[in-house]
Amino acid sequence: MQHAQPTQAHAFLAKLEGSWQGNETIHPAPWDPNPTPAVGHITNRLALNNLIVVHDYTQQKNNQTAFEGHAVFSYDTNEQKYKIHWFDLSGQPPCLFTGDVQNNILTATSPGVPGHTKVIYDLSNPTQIQFTMHHSPDGQTWSPFIEATYIRSS
Repeated sequence: MQHAQPTQAHAFLAKLEGSWQGNETIHPAPWDPNPTPAVGHITNRLALNNLIVVHDYTQQKNNQTAFEGHAVFSYDTNEQKYKIHWFDLSGQPPCLFTGDVQNNILTATSPGVPGHTKVIYDLSNPTQIQFTMHHSPDGQTWSPFIEATYIRSS
């Protein structure tokens, strides 16, 4: 059996590799109407012959762990789409985000509960990830939820 080889699309995913940390702005939401500032910590590692990125995320508020998540980033060569499989402590089922990259910016969406979610990973600057997450009840009208700039720490 011949192993899959990374493509140019996978090279974009490799830009995520490393440890990252940054301040987060969390906007009001139905489940958290009075959010506090947070700090996000991300560790990304390449796996499976550089075909995927394994992502671990921890959010801290007031120097306490407030939230944790885990994701697997991949590129589906059949669909020619990027995929993010997201798991977290919210109690919701895992989410599948699907998207595209243009100009070093990955935009991916997930229909889910409670509503739709859109994530944007801007990797235009190799020393930072500009991240935004938006929510929508219908997948048409989006409201910001999280905005962050993560700086590469290793």
